[in-house]
Amino acid sequence: MSLAQTVMTDGLRTVHTIRTNEAGDHIYLCGANVGSRGLVPYDVSDPAHPVPGPSAWSPEYAPGRTIYVHDVVVRTYTSGPVAGREIAFCCCGPQGLYIVDVTDKRALRTIGTLTYENLEYCHYGWLSDDGLTFYLGDELDESRGRVSSSTTYVVDVADLSAPRLLGSFTNGNSAIDHNLVGAGRYLLQANYRSGLRIFDVERGGDRTDVAEIGWFDTYPDDDLPNFAGLWGVHWLPSGTIIASDMQRGLFVFDASAVLGVGGEGPRFVTGFEAPYPNPIRSGATLTFVMQTEGPVRLSLFDSGGRRRETLFDGSAARGYHRVAFEPGKLDLPAGVYFARFEAPGRDESRRMVVIR
Repeated sequence: MSLAQTVMTDGLRTVHTIRTNEAGDHIYLCGANVGSRGLVPYDVSDPAHPVPGPSAWSPEYAPGRTIYVHDVVVRTYTSGPVAGREIAFCCCGPQGLYIVDVTDKRALRTIGTLTYENLEYCHYGWLSDDGLTFYLGDELDESRGRVSSSTTYVVDVADLSAPRLLGSFTNGNSAIDHNLVGAGRYLLQANYRSGLRIFDVERGGDRTDVAEIGWFDTYPDDDLPNFAGLWGVHWLPSGTIIASDMQRGLFVFDASAVLGVGGEGPRFVTGFEAPYPNPIRSGATLTFVMQTEGPVRLSLFDSGGRRRETLFDGSAARGYHRVAFEPGKLDLPAGVYFARFEAPGRDESRRMVVIR
């Protein structure tokens, strides 16, 4: 990993969050001191020279007052009525959830909004793999007494123009829920003073019928609805979980005992990891994981959407698989490419930059 560039131009000084759509070539700034604190796209197709987008999304919610975007989830849909569209789910604090079409960076447009009972501060969320459900966390509903326990809201987003609240779930703990991330059928949450919480969101037909299946309390002092403890969580397809605690530092978890089945060892989650290194000069390793044995196709596309090479096409056993990517042997010029991973129930793309 190496630093490609530091950007402090166009008045940019502070940013709350930076998110990316791994199937695209843009990053998105949230809560920055530019773009009226809204959603600001940056073109990073050339990582050494990021370029701010031609427009930002920051509509007014009252005369002279623009919406603050606290965080965002961005996904390019590959099927359904919005196939090919890049959609941003903007968590906008007390203004609730806004769904924005960001495909055309010259004209970012709102297509749906949602407020909900007990709304205090729409903080962050996660979109299910099928793109039909958005799991939403409100950072202040516990501490302000709107709910009595850690609560996650379940939103149906099958119709992006009319999102609707299906309900909520809780584990009964009194701590504040913070950041969350999906891992297949599991939802991982960093819930401040109650630590890491793992939920199974596919145990039944009712999307609000969610069960907590594992936890690790990184802040054992108490579970009060106050700001301390675990506030960030990330996962790798191997089942390894990385989480950060405000007071106690970095935690790395082996979750195989929770996500595994019987004595089979780790429960691998089918997925495609980020290529390493990236940008790529001489070569990189592409890693994918299979939960069970099955067919896999790994293809290389250029920025124009043309298939340039098939890197893997066959059956892959359960577990890790690594494929060498050497641009020189494929006679590829410098530029942006996309590696597409296709397996049963998964279709993911990763952006790669080849440099000379």
